[in-house]
Amino acid sequence: MNTEKELPAVLYVEDDDIAIRLVRLTVSSLCKLEVVKDGYSAIDMAKKNNYDAFILDINLGISSPSGIEVVRMLRQMPEYAKTPIIALTAYALDGDREEFIGAGCSHYITKPFTRAELQEIFREAL
Repeated sequence: MNTEKELPAVLYVEDDDIAIRLVRLTVSSLCKLEVVKDGYSAIDMAKKNNYDAFILDINLGISSPSGIEVVRMLRQMPEYAKTPIIALTAYALDGDREEFIGAGCSHYITKPFTRAELQEIFREAL
């Protein structure tokens, strides 16, 4: 019998390979991380699986819905209405945090981030 607490399942939506590697290294001990590179794949995976949280790059490629559009689609799915969604973005101007939280993200962190910052917000979200 496995007495260890099962790690939460998290979907990371990111189109930058370096960011993917960095996040994977940073949170690998905290969750089971799956990665997709576009918004369409994120919605498809969310429908097929049960995730405990999402990490979203807000500025996805031009062939993908934006991170904000993905957040809105996820929030329309009853099973993800209250699921933590962490906006992980380079948008760091005044008002950006409020915009993303207002759009449905539960948490916000800007790039570049430190390992400690990401782990702290990740623990807070979960």
